[in-house]
Amino acid sequence: MKRILHDEGGFTLIELLVTIAILGVLFGIVTLSLGGLTTDAATNTQAAELAVVQSAVDIYMAANMTGVIPARAVGAVINTADVDAPFNIYLRSMPTLCNYSWIAAGAVTQPSCP
Repeated sequence: MKRILHDEGGFTLIELLVTIAILGVLFGIVTLSLGGLTTDAATNTQAAELAVVQSAVDIYMAANMTGVIPARAVGAVINTADVDAPFNIYLRSMPTLCNYSWIAAGAVTQPSCP
């Protein structure tokens, strides 16, 4: 009977503390590496929306067989009621998140984004 009680296995306090310390270090590394994802996501979203607006301009110009569109010098959000943005029918969602301007030849720029 004494032999059975002495052969009980288990983790010592040192082993548990070392395991918790390792998990803490891993958690810290993962937290620091994920910290920059939100800024990368915002930059990628802005770049993707610019590409979508440029594609809408290109599609409009190709569908209407024209080489010019009404230019917009001052950057503004594109909305459904914009008269100077005839290509807005090719945009999936409006208003846009960022402000856009373009030249008559169809090159779109993104001057600002909130």
